[in-house]
Amino acid sequence: MSKSKGFSLIELVMVLAIMGIMTTIVTLSISILDKGADSIVAIDKNVALISEMSVLSGQVIGWYASETHQELFYLDNKGQKINQVESKRLDSFWGAYSDYFIEVETFSGDVVRLNKFVTMYPLVVFYPTGANSGANIYFKSDVNEMSYRINQNGVTKLEYE
Repeated sequence: MSKSKGFSLIELVMVLAIMGIMTTIVTLSISILDKGADSIVAIDKNVALISEMSVLSGQVIGWYASETHQELFYLDNKGQKINQVESKRLDSFWGAYSDYFIEVETFSGDVVRLNKFVTMYPLVVFYPTGANSGANIYFKSDVNEMSYRINQNGVTKLEYE
């Protein structure tokens, strides 16, 4: 009696099922990274724009945010709001993270979880020298976590965890 060479139907079905699951996982991971990449470009543009506004105006600017939007204010020497900065040119990247909750670790080490209200204190302060106070922004969900670091010299960095 000779043995047949090849795979049984059950073996082929199992291989196809495993490949389908792996394809789904890869596709979801890529879509998460694409969404993150688009938002990170927006964050980078915002940091550069706010730094530029501070340098050109010669004034200190504070960045305030909620889970849905952001605001800019000129600050006096004591860090108090003077008046609001027109910020229509800022990209609204928060919408891409509606499934995430957002925490910001400020330069002082305080961690602020954003909610529907705009923060009372600036999360990042931009100086006319081009420097800023720096911060870490954490985007967290049940399955994914990203951290975005704004260094004091304006260099930004994204990390996936």
